[in-house]
Amino acid sequence: MPTAKPMLPVKIIRELLNYDPDAGTFTWKERGMKYFETDVSRRIWNTRFAGKPALCTLAHNGYMYGAIFGENWSTHRIAWLFHTGKVPREVDHINGDRKDNRIVNLREVDRTANCRNMRIRRNTSGAVGISWHRKGQAWVARLGSKHIGLYKNFEEAVAARKAAELANDYHPNHGRMADIAIGG
Repeated sequence: MPTAKPMLPVKIIRELLNYDPDAGTFTWKERGMKYFETDVSRRIWNTRFAGKPALCTLAHNGYMYGAIFGENWSTHRIAWLFHTGKVPREVDHINGDRKDNRIVNLREVDRTANCRNMRIRRNTSGAVGISWHRKGQAWVARLGSKHIGLYKNFEEAVAARKAAELANDYHPNHGRMADIAIGG
């Protein structure tokens, strides 16, 4: 597994950006001479960018990002670093909206916990971990690779799957319908 690039120091992030934790948005701060070779380039940059939205480009996968010193950074990771002062392992969007970078919607988690708060992917049953077993003429409930059981009734299969999720520390939002259009 490739190692993550090192984050910018929080001091630099806070020097360059303003963060509105209630809106989840960033704006560029005015920069001093230490970031420029000439006063003209400083004035041009500040006229063009200071006070304007930052880290607000929408990626194809639905996440927001932007460039700082020519390198792209995920907005949610910068928001976590800016607000807490700590480099996050992984940041989860609690409500599943990848564009919602309000601090109340972000939490630091490990990979497993992040995967346990995913919206439903396309499937034929409309419920996570539930599929129709044609040969057995019953609904199959699974949690990952673990077989939970066969059920004649769809609602029983869904209830069994939800019970298994709760018993295995899945986030209550796991399996919610995708009401957020990715990339749109």
